Amino acid sequence: MGSMGSTYENELKNKVLSQNGFFSERSAGSLDTDLTIVYKGIGFIAEVKSSKKKKLYFSSDRLYEQLKTYIMVEDKFDVPVKYFYRWKTRKHMDLEDKWMVFGLDDFDTTNQGNPMLIWDNGIPIKKWMENVKKWTKKNDLQVVGIL
Repeated sequence: MGSMGSTYENELKNKVLSQNGFFSERSAGSLDTDLTIVYKGIGFIAEVKSSKKKKLYFSSDRLYEQLKTYIMVEDKFDVPVKYFYRWKTRKHMDLEDKWMVFGLDDFDTTNQGNPMLIWDNGIPIKKWMENVKKWTKKNDLQVVGIL
């Protein structure tokens, strides 16, 4: 049986993204990236997080180091990194309404200076997917192949 993290990664991959025309692939094992997402020639590195609380704190050394690595990757290689945050307590809502998307610039900080995500400050995943689709259509990107 998979971990709780892989449950939400699979939910995002199979029940949200693929149903809306996005290709995504899970990273196996202990690789840092949870998903790679592609839509019509644009790719994203995706980190999947879930919590019963509306605030997600990045106070552990592992999470903080991972965030610093993602900032370097986005800056150096121009690959967008997105955090997909699943709020677990939203039981009686459409699946897509349980997800928010955050870019690296969307992090808040605690009084101690630690990074955190606040669920209400994210972009609803429906809106994020619409924005990606509008952007790719406006820029007339075509899929040329996945290596």
